[in-house]
Amino acid sequence: MRIIPAFVVIAIIYIALLLPSYSFAQFGSKKGAQALVKGTVTDKDTGEPAGVKITIHTLNGKKIKTQSNSGTGHYEQLLPAGQVYKFVFTSYDILRKEQNVEVKQSAKFTEEEIDFTVQKLKKGLNLMDMNLFERNSSALTSTGKRKLKELQKIMRFNRSIKLDLIVNANDSFSNDSPKNQVNELVASRADALKNYIKNWKRYFKRLNVITDGTLSGGASNLVVSVNSIEDVLGG
Repeated sequence: MRIIPAFVVIAIIYIALLLPSYSFAQFGSKKGAQALVKGTVTDKDTGEPAGVKITIHTLNGKKIKTQSNSGTGHYEQLLPAGQVYKFVFTSYDILRKEQNVEVKQSAKFTEEEIDFTVQKLKKGLNLMDMNLFERNSSALTSTGKRKLKELQKIMRFNRSIKLDLIVNANDSFSNDSPKNQVNELVASRADALKNYIKNWKRYFKRLNVITDGTLSGGASNLVVSVNSIEDVLGG
């Protein structure tokens, strides 16, 4: 029979005593109190309830999926307390939205009410106004190019929408300016925009560049407006 040295036995006992407290320190937060997070999701413009898909991202990369009721906008989800979550709201008829939410730490079960608003999409809705072009020019500004990158992101996450890009010359002319000069600049800007976005591949088919020779007195020279919304997922 093989005899185990005494120091080995002592070491094994020491590790066995230490392990539970170590495990609790490392993983105790996973066994902590739960919180029922609940509230309503509404349209930011009208206050009407919005039925949307909600994906909740945890810090360790897990995803929890739920949805709000289309009739009441109500949602609820049980989550471990004391953590920060990223809520992502999606639907074919809203702009995709991300919002970080901190669920307060608690020693016992709690209920936490958090309401959200989303942007409902509808034909004619102005999504963006920008000064895409230099004054009296069809050259694109660096700020305008950054705005177009934001537009690409909107289209990537909102595949249901088709957009009108309405080019004008509000920044360069007044109401008594010669009409032919206004139309000339607007047409030149529209051509420059089409040339810039022609390599946007699948997005290009969902964009319609429109010229607007009327002078409204606004400060921006490009308006991005919703042309149509289509349920590409069939529900």
